[in-house]
Formats: sequence, C-alpha cells, structure tokens
Amino acid sequence: MGKPIGLSTLQKIILISEVVGIENALLLCEAFKGGSVRFPETASLVKALRDREIIEEIKKGKKRVREYRNKRYDAEKLAKRFKMSKANIYFKVKRFSKLYKSIIAQGREVEIL
Repeated sequence: MGKPIGLSTLQKIILISEVVGIENALLLCEAFKGGSVRFPETASLVKALRDREIIEEIKKGKKRVREYRNKRYDAEKLAKRFKMSKANIYFKVKRFSKLYKSIIAQGREVEIL
C-alpha cells in the first residue's frame, strides 16, 4: 500500500474501514473526533514494540528473584538478546523512565513500567 495522498474525507474513511473494519473505524472516529492522526512508519512501530519488550523484560527480572532486588537489569544480556549495544539499552531505559515520569506527573495511569 502506498501513501494515500490527496484523498477526500470520504475516501479516507472508506480506506480506514477497509483496513480495520467498520466497527473499529467508527471507534477511531469517536476516539479522535475529527482531529488529525498521523500513523507511524512500520519500522518506527516495530522499534517501539521492541523497546516496550525490553522494558517488559526488565520488569519481569525485578519480580523473578530477590537477587535482582539490588540490580536493576542486565544490560549486556538484553543487548545480546535484542542485538543492540549496552549504551543503546541504557539510553532506551532512560528515555522510557523520563516518559513514565512525565505521564505520572500528568496524573495519568501507565502500565509500561
């Protein structure tokens, strides 16, 4: 599927309902109520899901055994598993922590961390 450029509102609604189904298209319309929504590129979505999986692994590690109590996570093990550098793991965890704190400061609930 290419980028839909210059589509009318009706054409966009039809395209969305063909992709996600009519009921889900209605839910999206209700959720965003006429606002603009940009969808990320597939690669960005894949990276975000991978980053979330990294955070989930850290969360599991904290709950597994008491030995993890003093050690937050094993960045080297995560780096090998996700084929990344340790520095990149540290960066992603720092970024998620910052995001988490800002969401909490807004009074919203978060399940990520």
